[in-house]
Amino acid sequence: MRKIRIQELRQEADQFQVMINIGEMEGIECSITNPFSQQEELDLEWYFEEYLRMPQMNNILFDKTRTSIAKKGEQLFETLFSERNLFRAYSRFFDQKDSSCRFEIIGSPAFHALHWEILKDPDQPDPFSLRYPIVRKTPGVKPQNVEFKESTELRILLVTSRPAGRNDVNYRTISRPLLEALRHAKLRVRINILRPGTFEALSRHLEAKDLGYYHILHFDGHGSLLSYDQLNQVAKQDSEASSLVFKQPFGRDEIQKYEGKRAFIFMEKQAESTPDPVEAKDFAKLLARHQVPMVILNACQSAKQQGQENTSLGSFLLEGGVQAVLAMSYSITVSAAILFITQFYQHLFEKGDFDDAVRRARWELAQDKERQAYFNEVIHLEDWMLPVVYQNQPLPWQLRDLNDQEYLEHYTQKATAYKQPPTTYGFHGRDLDLLEIEKLLLQHNLLLIQGMGGAGKSTLLRHMAYWWQSTGFVEQIFYFGFDEKSWNRQQILGSLAKDLFTESPTMLGRFLSAPEPIQQEMICEQLRSTRHLLILDNLESITGSHLAIGKTLSAEEQLDLKALLTHLVGGKTLVLLGSRGEESWLAAGTFATAVYQLSGLDQQASSSLARSILDQLGINIDLADQNFRKLLRGLQGFPLALEVILPNLKERQAQDISQALHLGDTGLDELHSQDKTKSIQQCIDYSHSNLDPQAQKLLLCLALFNTAINPQYLPLFFEEIKKTSPDSDIPFDRWPEVQQQARDWGLINQHPKFGPLGYLYLQPTFPYFLKIRLRQPENKVFLESLERAFVLFYNDLGQALNKMMTDRKPEERQMGQFLAEAEWENINHAFRIALKHQIPFFDICRVIDKYCDFKLDHTQALELANAALVSLEKINSDLLADQFLDVHLLVLDNIGRCLLFLKKFSKSEEYYQKSLKIQIEFKDRYFQVSTYHQLGYVAREQHQWAKAEEYYQKSLEIMIEFKDRYSQAPTYHELGYVARGQRQWVQAEKYYQKALEIKIEFKDRYEQASTYHELGVVARGQCQWAQAEEYCKKSLEIKIEFKDRYSQAPTYHNLGVVAQEQRQWVQATEFYQKALEIKIEFKDRYSQASTYHNLGVVVQEQRQWVQAEAYYQKALEIKIEFKARYEQASTYHNLGIVAEEQAFWQQAKIYLFKAAKISNEFGDQHGLSITLRTLYQLFKETKDSTIIDELAEILAISTEEVTDLFNKIDQA
Repeated sequence: MRKIRIQELRQEADQFQVMINIGEMEGIECSITNPFSQQEELDLEWYFEEYLRMPQMNNILFDKTRTSIAKKGEQLFETLFSERNLFRAYSRFFDQKDSSCRFEIIGSPAFHALHWEILKDPDQPDPFSLRYPIVRKTPGVKPQNVEFKESTELRILLVTSRPAGRNDVNYRTISRPLLEALRHAKLRVRINILRPGTFEALSRHLEAKDLGYYHILHFDGHGSLLSYDQLNQVAKQDSEASSLVFKQPFGRDEIQKYEGKRAFIFMEKQAESTPDPVEAKDFAKLLARHQVPMVILNACQSAKQQGQENTSLGSFLLEGGVQAVLAMSYSITVSAAILFITQFYQHLFEKGDFDDAVRRARWELAQDKERQAYFNEVIHLEDWMLPVVYQNQPLPWQLRDLNDQEYLEHYTQKATAYKQPPTTYGFHGRDLDLLEIEKLLLQHNLLLIQGMGGAGKSTLLRHMAYWWQSTGFVEQIFYFGFDEKSWNRQQILGSLAKDLFTESPTMLGRFLSAPEPIQQEMICEQLRSTRHLLILDNLESITGSHLAIGKTLSAEEQLDLKALLTHLVGGKTLVLLGSRGEESWLAAGTFATAVYQLSGLDQQASSSLARSILDQLGINIDLADQNFRKLLRGLQGFPLALEVILPNLKERQAQDISQALHLGDTGLDELHSQDKTKSIQQCIDYSHSNLDPQAQKLLLCLALFNTAINPQYLPLFFEEIKKTSPDSDIPFDRWPEVQQQARDWGLINQHPKFGPLGYLYLQPTFPYFLKIRLRQPENKVFLESLERAFVLFYNDLGQALNKMMTDRKPEERQMGQFLAEAEWENINHAFRIALKHQIPFFDICRVIDKYCDFKLDHTQALELANAALVSLEKINSDLLADQFLDVHLLVLDNIGRCLLFLKKFSKSEEYYQKSLKIQIEFKDRYFQVSTYHQLGYVAREQHQWAKAEEYYQKSLEIMIEFKDRYSQAPTYHELGYVARGQRQWVQAEKYYQKALEIKIEFKDRYEQASTYHELGVVARGQCQWAQAEEYCKKSLEIKIEFKDRYSQAPTYHNLGVVAQEQRQWVQATEFYQKALEIKIEFKDRYSQASTYHNLGVVVQEQRQWVQAEAYYQKALEIKIEFKARYEQASTYHNLGIVAEEQAFWQQAKIYLFKAAKISNEFGDQHGLSITLRTLYQLFKETKDSTIIDELAEILAISTEEVTDLFNKIDQA
C-alpha cells in the first residue's frame, strides 16, 4: 500500500521539525506547530469530557469547539504542505490511479499529542482518516517477535470490566453486538469472555494458554489519566466501600508516588464492587509476556496524551511489545462505543482487514453523530476523531483453511451447539442479572435462581446457556425441565451419559452396565473435572401436589437427586436451579445460601420489550405517553404480563387497561390458553391451586393491595376486616404459615427495593388474579366490607405516615418519605375506593398531599384533589357538613396550593377564598390561620406586598390569640420575605430572626434551613458577603443532613450570587451549575430561569456577549412559558445591555423598553430606575430622540418630564 510518512526529527520550543515522505519520493523537511492553542486544547477536552454531563451549559463554546475541529484539521494540513515542492508532490501522489494510501505518524509522545486524525485537505469534503488509515508509530521501539501459531480461526479474548456493578455501564454493551456480528462473519472466529474481569483472572487465563494463542485482546471497561492525588481518591473510595484490609495487588507492585499523570485501566476486584486501577506498564507487561499481538481498548482516554512524558495507554502497549493497538483519545459515550465497535467487528469479520475495519467504523461515527447525554438530552459530537491506531508492524493474519477432518469437526460443533432459544419478541436486557449470577457462580458453583411466575426464569436460564457456551464460559449444556417431566436421578444420569460419553462407546457401555451409585460417580467425575452447565428448572414441581401438577418426586427420589447435586459442589461444572420457591428441602449441602432473586426487567429493558411487542403487532403508541408509562410501571417488567396485557392496546386505551387490571377484568387475559407461559391466570393458578381452600380465602384479603405489602401492618388490616365483616370464617391466625406457602410457590417474595423495611412483593399480576375471584357473585358482600376495611386501615396508616413525614428528626422524616413511597400505589387505591363509597379519608388525603410535595408532582396532586372535590360535591350537604367538613376544607386547600405551585395565582386565590368562606360560616377560626397564610403567599408571589402583609398579619393575629407560638415561625418568615421583596433589609432581618428564634426554641432543625437561606439573601442584599456565605452554608448543611437534595438548589444558587458579586467567576459558575443540575434532575423548569439568567450575568461580566445572550434567551423563554411577567423585566434589561455593548442599538432599545414597561406596570421603582439609567446611556450614544417619546408613552408622563429624569441621572 502507498504511504505518506510524517516523522518527527526534533522539537524546538513549540515547533516540530518533521520529515515527510510521500510515496517513494525522497523526504522533505518542514516545521509545523500545533494548530490548537493551550486554551483550545482545554476547550476540546471540555467538549468531549464535560459537556455531555451538563448539556444545558455553554452551548456557544460547544458549537464553537465543534466547528473548529474541521478548521484545525485544515490548518494542520496547510502547515504540513505549505512548502511548494511538498504540495506539488502531494498533488501528484493523489492524481494517480492507485487510490490506496496509508498515513504513518512517527514521533515522540508530544508529537502524538497532535490530533492527526482530523488532518484535512481544504479542497476535500472529508478528513483523511475517513478515507484512509492513519497509524501512529513510536520510534526506537523494537517490535516484539511474536510467533504466530498456525490457526484456522481468529481468536479474541474479551475482557469486560464493570467494577461498579449495578451502577456501571450495561455488562453486555459491547459483547452482545460483538457476538451478533459473529453470526454473520465470513471468517472463522472464536470469542472467549474473561470471567471475572479481574487482573488475577486475566493473568491466570493467559497463563493457561499457549504463547500467542489470542490474536486480539479487547478491553471493554473504563480508563483514565490520573495524578497520584487522583489515584489516592480512588483508593480512598475503595477503602470506604470495603471492609477488607488492603492487600498488595495480584501480579504487580504497589504504585509508588509519582509526578504528573499516568494512564490506568480499571479492572474489577474479586467479590467487591470497587475498581482496581491497573497501570499501563503493568497491563503492557502482561500482554507482552503472553505475546498478544493486538489490543482493542474502548476504554475512555486510553490514547490520551498530555505533555512531554508518555501518558497514552495505547502507546505504552506498543512500547511494551504489542504490535497494534486501537484506543480512544478522550472519553467515548456508550452510544458511540456500541456503534463503532459493532461496525468495526462486522467489517473485520467480513474481510479480515484491520485498517479497513477501523476506517469503516470511523466513517459510521461521522455519519451518525447523535449521542445520548445526561438528563436524556441528545447532542451531536465529532467523536469520529477519537479512535487512534498505534501499529509498529503489519499483522500477519493468515488463517489456514480447514482440512477434511477439521471441516467435519467445525460444523459438527456448530450443529450441536446450544441454540439461542426462540422467543416471540426477542430477548431483552438482563445484563445486570447475568453479571451478578456469574459472580455468584464463581464463588459457589451451585446457585438457585428464584423468581415468581412470569418473571422470565426459564427464558433467562436458556439464554444464559446459549450465551455462556458461545463465549467460552462452559463446554456442554444439560437442561432438565421439571414442569415437562418428573426427572429422577436415574433418568438424569442416563441422559447425561449419552452426551458425555458420545465419543466413547466403551465408556457408555460400562456406564449402562453399572449400578446407579457407580453411574453417579462416573458422571460426577466428568462434571467435576470440566466446566459444563447443568440446569434443573421449575423445581417447585418436585414437591407440588400431584393433583395440581403431576410432576412430583417421591421423598426417596428427592433424596437421590439431592445426593447427586451434593457430589457436584466445588467441582468445575456450574449448576443452576430454577424455581418459584425457596426449595429449603434441597438447600443444605447443595446451594446452601447461594440464591439469586430474579425480579422483572429493568425500565430500559421493559420499554425495549414493550416496543418490540407493539411493533410486531402493528400498534402505534407513544412510549412516553403518561398513561402508557403508568401501565408499564404496573406490570413491573414481568415479561409474561407485558406479553399478555400489551396486545390489548390494539383495541383499548392504556388508561382503560390499567383500570381493567384494578377491576379484575378477565377480558385482558388469554383465557382460552391452558399454557402457563401464555396466560396470566394459568401462570398464577399453577401455584395458587396448590394451597388449601382456607389459605386461598386468606390470600383473597390481599386483592386490593398493589405489589408492596408490609406484613407488620397486616394484623391491623385484619382487625379492620373483622370489624367490617364479623361473620367471615377467614383463618387470620394462619397468616405466617400461609405467607410461607405463598413464598414457596412464588406468589410472594421479599420486595426488591423495600425489602430492608420488611416489605413483601406480590407477583404483579397476583392481585389481578385475586380480584377476578373476588368479583364473583358469591363474594359481593365480602368485597364491599373488604374495601371499607382497606380505606379505614389506610386512613390510620396515613395518620402515622403524616406524623413521620413532618417529624423534626431527619431520620424519621426520611423514613416517612420512604414508607410513603413504598405504600403509594396502595394509598392511591384506598383513595379511589373512599371516593366510590363516600368514606371519610382525611389522613389519606393528607399523605397524598405530603408525598406529592416530596416528589414535586403538583400536577398529579391537583388531579387527585379535583377528583376528591367532584366526589365531595355529590354528597348530601348535611352529611358533608357533619362528616366531611375537614376533608372538604383540606381538599380546597390542596387545590389552592397545587395551583399556587403551578403559578396559576388567580385560580389559587379563588379556592382559598372558597375555603375561607366555609371556615367563617362554620366559625372555624383556627383553621383560618393556614388559609390567610396561603393567601399571603399567593399575593407575595405576584409582588402584591401590601396585600400579602395584610394576610400574614391576620394569620399571625389568630395564632397569637390561640397562643400557638410554634406555628408563628413560618408567618414571621414570610413577613421577612415581604420586607425583603421591598428591599427593607433591616425589617426583613428582624422578621427572619424572630422566625429562627422560634424554630430553635422548638428544636425544629429542618425548618431552620429555609430561614438561614433567607438571612443569607438579606446579608447579600447589604453586601455583607462573609455573613451571607456563612448563612448559606448553615442552610446547606441542614439540607444535606436531611437529604433534601431539591432544596439545596436555591442555596447553591445563592452561593453563586455571593461569589458573582465578588467577581469570583469560576466559583460562581460552579455553584450555578450545581443548582441547575438539581433543578433539571427534579424537572423544576420554572426555577431554572433564575439560574440561566445569572449564568448570563457571569459571562456578560466577562464580555462574552454571544454566550450571555444565549443564557438570557433561555431564561426569558422559561419566564414567558410560565407567564412570570414581573421576572421578565430583569432579563429584558440585561438583553438590552448585551445588545448595546455590541452596538445593536435598535435591538437594545426594544429590550429596554420592554423592561421599563414591566417594571412600571408592577410599580417596581428600583428596577425601573436601573432601566432608566441604561436607557439614558443608550440615548447619549445614539442621540435617538424617539427614546424620549416612547418612554414618555410607557410611563404616561410628558416628554419634558422624561428629559428632566435624564438630566437628573446625568447629574447624579
